[in-house]
Amino acid sequence: MTVILQAIILRHQPKGENDLLITAFTREKGKIIAKAKGARKPQAKLRGFLEVGNEVKIMLAPGKNQIHVAGGETVDSHFLIRQNLEALLLWQALLEVVNFSTVPDNTEDEVYELLINWAKFLQKNLKPNVNRNKLIVYLVIWQFVSLIGFKPQLKECVRSGQKLLAENCFFSVTEGGVIKKDKAINSDLILSLNILKILRYLYRGNFWQVLPDVYRFRITKQEEFEFMKILSKYTENIIERKINSFSYLEKIYSYGNKVLARVK
Repeated sequence: MTVILQAIILRHQPKGENDLLITAFTREKGKIIAKAKGARKPQAKLRGFLEVGNEVKIMLAPGKNQIHVAGGETVDSHFLIRQNLEALLLWQALLEVVNFSTVPDNTEDEVYELLINWAKFLQKNLKPNVNRNKLIVYLVIWQFVSLIGFKPQLKECVRSGQKLLAENCFFSVTEGGVIKKDKAINSDLILSLNILKILRYLYRGNFWQVLPDVYRFRITKQEEFEFMKILSKYTENIIERKINSFSYLEKIYSYGNKVLARVK
C-alpha cells in the first residue's frame, strides 16, 4: 500500500551503482529508512527533493525486502539556511543527533515539531554571535533529549531529592541534574546560580518563544565557559558520540566572524 508522509530528510547514502538509501524523520511514523531506486542517475526525478535537510512530502511503497521511495515533492528546501554556512552546520547538527538517537517506526510528533521550529529559528532569529550560537544549538539538543526521556532535573537536587537553595551549585553529567553544594563530588561540574536561573527560564514550558533571549542574557566569560561545559558534557553522555557537524563548525569559528560574514 502506497502512503504519502510529511518528512525531513536526515541522511542519504549511496546504495549500489544508482540507488540512494534515504533516512527521513516523518511526522506520522517517526524515522523511516527507504531505498530511492535510480536516484543517483544524473537525470533522476527523485534526486532533487531528497537533499539532506529538505522538508518534503514523500511517497513510499512496499518492496520485497525494503520500503521504496515512489515519488514526492519539496515542501521547503530551507533556502535561507543553505545561504549561510554557519546556519547550515547548526541545522545539520540537529539532523545528525536525531538520526543516530532515534529508531525506525517510533512515532514522535514532538521531535518533528522540534526540527521544524529549529529551521524557523535559524532562518528568522539567528544572529552573528558565535559564542551564543554555540550555546543555543546545545540548548536545542537538550530540548530534544528531554523529549526522548532524558530531561535534566533542574528543580531539586538529583542526588538527595532536597529543595535547592538560591546559591551556586553543581551539575552531575551522569545523574542528569543539579546537585546541592554540600552533596557535590569531584566529578560534578560547577553551576552558578545565574546559569541555573537561565536554564529554568528556558525550560519552563515556552522554549521557542524565549530561546532568542539567549542573545540578551548577561553572562560573564567564566559563566559562559561553565554553561558550555555543562551543555556539551551532558549531551555527549546521553548520545554517546561526537557530533561531526560541530567539528566543521569549530574549524569555521577558528577563522573568526570575517569568514562567516563573507559566506552569508
